[in-house]
Amino acid sequence: MRSWIALLALSLLLPVDAHTCSTVVATGGGGVLAANNKDLLPTEHAATLHVIPGAGQSHGMLYWGVTDSWMQCGVNEAGLFVDRVTVPVVDSYIYMGDDPEKPVGLILLERCGTVEEAIDLFRRYRVSDLRGVHYMIADRSGDAAVIEWDGDALRVIRKEGSLQMMTNFRLTDPSAGEHPCYRYNAMRRMLRGKRHTPELLRQTLDVTHLEDRTSYSNIIDLTEGTMTVFGCHDYGCPRILNIRDELVGGARRYTLEELFPQERVPMEKLERRNGLVYKTGDDTPFSGICYLLHENGQLRKEGCVKNGRCAGCWKYFNSDGALAHEDHYKRVLLYFESGTLRAEGMLRNKLMVGPWRWLHEDGSVALEGEAIDGIFYRQGEQRPFSGTMTASFRNGDPCSRRSFMRGMLEGEAMDWYVNGHLRCEGQYEEGRNAGQWVFYHRDGSLDHVMLYEDGGSSP
Repeated sequence: MRSWIALLALSLLLPVDAHTCSTVVATGGGGVLAANNKDLLPTEHAATLHVIPGAGQSHGMLYWGVTDSWMQCGVNEAGLFVDRVTVPVVDSYIYMGDDPEKPVGLILLERCGTVEEAIDLFRRYRVSDLRGVHYMIADRSGDAAVIEWDGDALRVIRKEGSLQMMTNFRLTDPSAGEHPCYRYNAMRRMLRGKRHTPELLRQTLDVTHLEDRTSYSNIIDLTEGTMTVFGCHDYGCPRILNIRDELVGGARRYTLEELFPQERVPMEKLERRNGLVYKTGDDTPFSGICYLLHENGQLRKEGCVKNGRCAGCWKYFNSDGALAHEDHYKRVLLYFESGTLRAEGMLRNKLMVGPWRWLHEDGSVALEGEAIDGIFYRQGEQRPFSGTMTASFRNGDPCSRRSFMRGMLEGEAMDWYVNGHLRCEGQYEEGRNAGQWVFYHRDGSLDHVMLYEDGGSSP
């Protein structure tokens, strides 16, 4: 479980070089599926999908990377999947071997068709980036492994059973890094003991994505040779690529904008149903750009809708075309360490808007209602809510406590770990974080302090 404010101000609280990706290989559905969310820094959201046909002894490949020489993840025509995810940096890397002439991820895709071949390559090369990343490799036979460096030796963690997963802690030392990890636990909870289908993997990616970070996601069917891509955690608009067909077309690259061109639709052709936006007559929530014009034909307002919800920046214009003001929308999804949902809602200009609900870890409702222009009303009540909300762990102990006064967050706020130690404490004033917020490690020691001088993220 993360604290509420830690998730809502993720870009402020994470280290500047942090990545928070999630990867899984699932073989419990009759085929071999590899899926991942790539949660990147803003500077890396320009990642492109590179298509490189085979030449000579080199396999053809599709891989994501910011440049031609750096791979984030990819798959080759032989059915080998490779992904890399950051983990806490170890002090040294002393493994002896040949220095690779290019990033090892690209060498793996060029030369290897099986997990065994990939493991042999790791043992031959000096892969110094293992100080701060671990690799997932899988092949179309269903074999998979995670490769880590533990500070002293190369470790190979084999897939056991029908699942193998990795996030941002070392499997050889879970105490180092983001552990317990709600994304890891959510994947395990959703996939363990189930029949693994592309639809179930899609749902799992949706649950484990990060609103501020997930740039693109993949579901790669190593058995069928297909790659399904989702852009910017929009899981309602897939782009399906046949790997062999793509490689026939010659070397090229796709940007996210090219893979997912935004549809522009006038607001007159949209309707709202059950709190979501749809194109009139459609059964799937709308994703794209919607706009409204003034009577003189000038643009009145426009903004992005993602899976039926307002997202990002909405701009409003005067009839002469001048920008009048902007609204900024953000969806909030919070989870317990176990991977179960803890809270969900929308923010507009950092204030609560629309339906909101908070849950206990057993799934029962702690508080539910709707926020109108930052004022929260409990379900079924006409007056702004005043009172205290306490969400609890399964054992009945509190995990979060928030107070409302006349519909706005006000006063003391506290979060706890499941072991009873305090996670964070601070104050709200008129719905916004105020003053000093203190964050703690699981053992009770001080983590860091944040000072809010002019409000901040809520709630």
